[in-house]
Amino acid sequence: MLRKFPQLITLNYITARKAGLKISVEELETHFMAGGNVENVVKSLVAAFSANIDLTEKKAKAIDLAGRDVYEAVKNTVVPKIIE
Repeated sequence: MLRKFPQLITLNYITARKAGLKISVEELETHFMAGGNVENVVKSLVAAFSANIDLTEKKAKAIDLAGRDVYEAVKNTVVPKIIE
């Protein structure tokens, strides 16, 4: 996984910046080194930003590090699932 580390950080940084998020490479690196899923956090922040949901980077990272799928949570907020 460390072999793909620079590519993972770079692609997610570009994605976040193109979406209008103010996030640094260092913040993404720190989250990765803490064992977090950088791609999932960035996708959730972009989706939340696009849907005008108040999700801070700090909250998204905390949810991710707690073992929850933060992107799935944002998706369910935007388009709720119907449970039968």
